[in-house]
Formats: sequence, structure tokens, C-alpha cells
Amino acid sequence: MKSMLRSFTTAALVAAVLLLGGCPKGEQTDVSGPDNVTTNPDEGSNVRPVVPVPSINEYGWLAKANIKIANQNQYDAVKKKVEDYYSGYPSFLKVLKLITRDRNVGLKDNPAYLTDVFDKYYEMAGADPADPYLATTDYDTGILKNALFLSWKKQNEFSNVDNYDDMVTNVNFGE
Repeated sequence: MKSMLRSFTTAALVAAVLLLGGCPKGEQTDVSGPDNVTTNPDEGSNVRPVVPVPSINEYGWLAKANIKIANQNQYDAVKKKVEDYYSGYPSFLKVLKLITRDRNVGLKDNPAYLTDVFDKYYEMAGADPADPYLATTDYDTGILKNALFLSWKKQNEFSNVDNYDDMVTNVNFGE
């Protein structure tokens, strides 16, 4: 009886902590879904809503940040993912923009590939980047910086740079 009461008390305490704010995480960025979602009523209720996202042309800042979209043979596939809200790329790019363009930093030396950064982020976060419904709204910028560094290090394996802060340099995005 005493053991059962202790278990119930512990469970109630954990529930109260979670309801009052949960456990603190690293710095997180909320990129909640869009406001202007449309659906086609002729297609029934099991259809994902059509969500407008910027075209790939809106991401010119990636080149200045020294991040390539993809290898030449992957470009069309990645372009399709970048323009699909449910691929996870549009919200991911918003946060990547926050830690690069919005802070006027880019990568030194050889570029990192967006596909590598994306896959590495989800691997480190414990998610499957191949999930067709990967519309994440909360990103941990600490994990994203680590994913960006590891993806950059893959292209700069002989560099003696060993952290994010030494990997980035000031960039004038001219906007």
C-alpha cells in the first residue's frame, strides 16, 4: 500500500512539473505552421492541406553563407523538398537562416551541403529525415549548430577547426 501511494505521489509530481512548463531544453526556436492553409474540398478529409512556401529562389543567402543546396545530381530532388512544407525543409531553413544570415555569419573554407546538415540534424535529434510528414515546429539551435559543424567538417576533414564558433566568419549579406 505504501509503495503504491509513493508511486502515485511520484507520478502526480512528474505530471505537475510537466504541466507547469516541463523540463528546460536548449535554446529553441518555434517555427509554427503557416496561417494561410488551403484544402481542396473535392478530395475528401484525408488530404494534407496545401501550404504555400517560398520557392528555392528565395534561398540565395545560402550561397553567401557557404552552404550548397545539394550535389548537382541531387539538386532537382532537393528543390522539390525545399518547396514542400511537409518535407521539413521550409521550417528547417527558417532556423538555419536565424543562425547564419540573421547573425551575419557564414562558413569558412569548403561549403557544407544542405542535405548533409538536414540529415545530420534529424539524426542527432532522434528523428527520421525520410518521414513524409516531417513538419517540425520546434528546433534546438544548439543541435543545429552541431549538425552544421559536423556537415562542414565532412567537407573540411583536414581542418584543425574543432567547433562552430571557429568555423564561422563574418559575412555581409547586403540586405
